Amino acid sequence: MKCLLLAATRAFDVSADDIINFLGHSGIFPLDSEGNSSGFHIQEIARYAYYRHGHNLVPIEPEFGIQTPTGLIVRRQHRDWYNERLYHNCAILEGYTARTGHAAFWDRKTIHDTKPDQNFQVTCAWLIT
Repeated sequence: MKCLLLAATRAFDVSADDIINFLGHSGIFPLDSEGNSSGFHIQEIARYAYYRHGHNLVPIEPEFGIQTPTGLIVRRQHRDWYNERLYHNCAILEGYTARTGHAAFWDRKTIHDTKPDQNFQVTCAWLIT
């Protein structure tokens, strides 16, 4: 997910090369003899944030499910609390568009998105603390 790399460069005001050099790869991994997959994992960005900048990434979700003893999943929303956390913190947002996984940077008031014309559904905000 190159968008995750770009979100991280904005979050920490660094070059992509700084993150790539720290991680030791450019996000291209061979899957098999027929093709490649590109991308980074949020845990790699979390490690970079901690060791290079002394920050933790703390995940919060806009809604979540709780499984009861009978197996029923109860959806919980906590939008006020979630929105308040975003008002006070920068974050790397993860989610999906209609076609693929996606990430963007939140600076306490604006989403900085490499694909602003797509319908980005956020599933997790990784607060930078």
